[in-house]
Amino acid sequence: MGVVTLHRLLAATAAAPLAALTISCSSPGSESPPPRPDLTQVTESMFVGASAIPDSSAWDFTGAVLNPDGNYPYTDQADPPECTPLASGLPHGLKGAADWTMWPTDDPDANMPKQTFTVLIAVPMEKPDLQGLRDLLRKCGTFHADELTSTVSPPLQHPGLPDSAVAWRQVSKGPFGSNGTEIVGLSRGLYVEVYTWRTDGADTSPADMDILVNLFNEQVSKLEAA
Repeated sequence: MGVVTLHRLLAATAAAPLAALTISCSSPGSESPPPRPDLTQVTESMFVGASAIPDSSAWDFTGAVLNPDGNYPYTDQADPPECTPLASGLPHGLKGAADWTMWPTDDPDANMPKQTFTVLIAVPMEKPDLQGLRDLLRKCGTFHADELTSTVSPPLQHPGLPDSAVAWRQVSKGPFGSNGTEIVGLSRGLYVEVYTWRTDGADTSPADMDILVNLFNEQVSKLEAA
């Protein structure tokens, strides 16, 4: 999906890493602690900082910016219609995002970044369906919405990526087309998404994917410890 529609995917269906209460069969007093309670607010202190990605000094970092108004689907319908959730996403309430931006070095006046990494945390308005998202990615392949033709990959696997998360690659052609990769999940009831987008035509590299997975894991770890 194009850069102009980046934030339309910020509430896309997500994975759900739910903590489980396990019953110990060993000695008394060795039971696992109960799961931490769900969080119902998003605050600036919940976000990872600029150093969460390597060589952070080479990027323009924008710390957490909160949006109390939430986000609602912009796209009425994709073609085919069953792919609409990938185009417009599910609605969510209070959200915040932090960004790392790389600008073209050969064009100081450029108004479009070469690449971005973004962390988004939001309060979901409905529980995301992890398996449903995986099925949709396998089914949709290519769809049309908002003057863009987008192609999505099946769910991706990568070293360090939790089984509870869903990752996929998306290439959008049309006005402000771009290449991107996203990882989505839930942590303590909050929706977590990290993504990287490029506007220079390059695909997400293995090194970029390493950064993305580490960024997701660091953000989830910080929420679990909050």
